[in-house]
Amino acid sequence: MLYHLGNAREKLEKLDLAAQDYFSVIKLDNTHAAAYHGLGLIYDKMNNFAEAIKYFDKALELDFENAIYWHNRGCSYRNLGR
Repeated sequence: MLYHLGNAREKLEKLDLAAQDYFSVIKLDNTHAAAYHGLGLIYDKMNNFAEAIKYFDKALELDFENAIYWHNRGCSYRNLGR
């Protein structure tokens, strides 16, 4: 439930609240790859690409074959000029 609330808040550009939701999910289940991915998206939107990559890396550590995670991490690297 918290994960979906975070998704909704992220779509509404309520990034601080969405981040709180994702962190709450991770506190309950530190293997929830999608919550780490959500944090990556938030930090990417805030132009904090290095932090976004950190969370995309964690999502990929947990779900290595998820093409969306790979794509979004690549976009953050591109935004860093790499």
